[in-house]
Amino acid sequence: MGEIDDDEVPCCSKDVEREDDLLERFVPVFVYSAATVKQLKRLGTRHGPTVHKCSQCDYQAPSRTVLVIHTRKHTGEKPFQCELCQKKFSYKVNLNRHMLTHQDIRKFQCDLCKYKATSKQSLAQHRLTHTGERPFVCDQCDYSAIAKGKLVIHKRSHTGEKPFSCTLCDYRTSTSSHVTRHMRFHTGVKPFVCSECDYQAARKGDITVHMRTHSNERPFGCEYCSYKAIQRSTITQHMKICKERPSTSQPIEKPYGCEYCSYRSFERGKVTRHMKTCKERPSTSKEQ
Repeated sequence: MGEIDDDEVPCCSKDVEREDDLLERFVPVFVYSAATVKQLKRLGTRHGPTVHKCSQCDYQAPSRTVLVIHTRKHTGEKPFQCELCQKKFSYKVNLNRHMLTHQDIRKFQCDLCKYKATSKQSLAQHRLTHTGERPFVCDQCDYSAIAKGKLVIHKRSHTGEKPFSCTLCDYRTSTSSHVTRHMRFHTGVKPFVCSECDYQAARKGDITVHMRTHSNERPFGCEYCSYKAIQRSTITQHMKICKERPSTSQPIEKPYGCEYCSYRSFERGKVTRHMKTCKERPSTSKEQ
């Protein structure tokens, strides 16, 4: 069974007494796009006429248990937490899948690179990075994504919706992962630990870059000379002043851009800071 996106709507299943049972037999029925006809026929699911309506949208569930799970889409509740890194999930099946990453159980191998995945669904999504296919397209701009969940998050930049909030301050955001990262500023938790020294990080990306200082891995290379760096931003800055760079070469494209205006930068952090005060930003999308 593939992973259920925490930003998508869970569908219905048989009436069950425990959520564990529900997720083990997770069968989308009322939202047919969430499952294939073949799956429905194979599982032979049957429901009675009783439905439970969501008070915040048009969703209807076949049982109260399923409705409770569905409402997590609106509340952002994530009751299942990893004991190793404190990451939280809306559904137990996602926590179980996540735990495999700590055990390094990745049995699905990409046939185009060395990447391994914990599920067939994750592998299928990864393969899109090779083909360049981005099947999920925004109907309000040119944005496209390789996963439906990413499109759901992106569309909130148009609507200004920020369904996830901090329980300790007024911070609100459009993605649950941002709340998780934000909470670490309150708690001081740094779940990512270096296996070679005492370094700890609050973000996975930071520990990835740090580990390269031990392995001496330098995956990013200059297009004009032999210089290599451990992170992309360093090589981008170097290439702007590289002595081997031809005088006729085109200006280097700034990879990070504001969602509301033409501002671009070589550094993601600068764009993030700019967007908070961008004059073109809709008033409904400002952080509270």
